[in-house]
Amino acid sequence: MHHQPLEIIDLATFAERMQVAETTIHKWIRIGRLKPGRHFIQIDRVIRFSWGPELINRLHEDCLESQQADKNDPAQEENNKRHPVRNGQGAINLTY
Repeated sequence: MHHQPLEIIDLATFAERMQVAETTIHKWIRIGRLKPGRHFIQIDRVIRFSWGPELINRLHEDCLESQQADKNDPAQEENNKRHPVRNGQGAINLTY
């Protein structure tokens, strides 16, 4: 069995690989979507990610848990009606 080597990357590289802006990563950290010790390490102002299969699996698991929680939250259902992109309906509102 071949193990992929662990790669330590900075926030800018993580954002690039996730195909989002660095400000989005900062927001995810601020709101608790990305957690220290689980998704990244932080010493003072230095944030690093251990890029590899384990991190991808944790992000995927947390995403699925978040989606399950949203399905059980009536307020989220109303929010999805107002945000069709989040509801998988696309960015163009054709209902007007």
